[in-house]
Amino acid sequence: METKKSSKADLTKYRSLIFGLSFLITLSFIITAFEWKSYGNDSVAITESSFGVLDPLWNIPITAIPPPPKPMKVWPTVIEVAKEDDIIKDEYPQIDIGDEPTPVVFVPAPPAPEIVDSYKIFDFVESSAVPMDGFEVFYRQIADNIKYPSQARRMGVKGRVFVQFVINLDGSLTDIKVIKGIGAGCDEEAIRVLKAAPAWKPGKQRGVPVRQRMILPITFELG
Repeated sequence: METKKSSKADLTKYRSLIFGLSFLITLSFIITAFEWKSYGNDSVAITESSFGVLDPLWNIPITAIPPPPKPMKVWPTVIEVAKEDDIIKDEYPQIDIGDEPTPVVFVPAPPAPEIVDSYKIFDFVESSAVPMDGFEVFYRQIADNIKYPSQARRMGVKGRVFVQFVINLDGSLTDIKVIKGIGAGCDEEAIRVLKAAPAWKPGKQRGVPVRQRMILPITFELG
């Protein structure tokens, strides 16, 4: 039985169209294949033709370093020392002065006057204090006015009583006290006699009257 073909299934009438489309598709594939850029991880080989001809590294000449220069010998400089006579002559040249200069005499300034404190009590002065009528009259007055204490007479006490006193600027005797006594009323009697004694001439220091301290021994003896 012969198979009947439908007019719609007949492709011969589309032959030229299919050939043209096939040709265009094939041409587009060829063009795409030439224009396609690959971005893969393929390794790239670099050869001398990529950069031209390069000189090998082992042909670089080695730089020669010259040795350091030898140190120079420095010889010490010899300094000639002049003789002592030449130095003295140079330092002290002979100069003709002519007339001798007038010598200059330095007179020291006089010392400043010492200010004497007249109210200070001195033990030693330049001019010591003395009784108004002298020591002989003063001792006789003491002997005439002193009385031997009855207690000391009964007890047989005798000896020296040392009395200290100060002669004031007016010659009066003050600050009378016993510094070494024998007791039995003799100490009190020595103070009483000195309080009744006449005035003295005050002592002087650099010509100025000053107060002076003195010590007087009074002897008590049984007759």
